[in-house]
Amino acid sequence: MSFSVEALAKIAIDLQSDLGHADRFSRLITTLRQILGCDASALLRYEAHQFCAAGD
Repeated sequence: MSFSVEALAKIAIDLQSDLGHADRFSRLITTLRQILGCDASALLRYEAHQFCAAGD
């Protein structure tokens, strides 16, 4: 999958779907890994002036 309007639409739909937090997180990471063509990925959040793993 390449980085395209379709890929962005899939991410937007998945984020708004009626899934649990863990399932939305998993779908987001899976889609980003497919788009970027990488073996590993992490989603971080910025909190209190530092980055933290989003799954914590």
